[in-house]
Amino acid sequence: MLSMVNKIKWSACDYAAQGMIDDMLTQLNLSYREIEHRINGQMSYNRVRDLRLGRRAPVRLSEFMALCELCGVASDDAINELSSRTMKVERSVCDNMKNSGQKG
Repeated sequence: MLSMVNKIKWSACDYAAQGMIDDMLTQLNLSYREIEHRINGQMSYNRVRDLRLGRRAPVRLSEFMALCELCGVASDDAINELSSRTMKVERSVCDNMKNSGQKG
């Protein structure tokens, strides 16, 4: 018997968070194993990799905040940056839809 897996549809905020995670981890310059160790196992090596690469489920708030803390990004700064990036993603999607003749 085959089981059907519901694919989670990512939002603009999810894409913005994934971009932030990639940027923060690039600057941090640690291996996934070291990140897993430093956040005391809150996330596995695989989950950290998937978040950075935008695979599987989007980041949970607790995961996002744990990575921000590890990277030295204050929570209010992280939320402000996430909000700004989310608006940019949304504008980009709208612009792409207009350029392709789709209605938004």
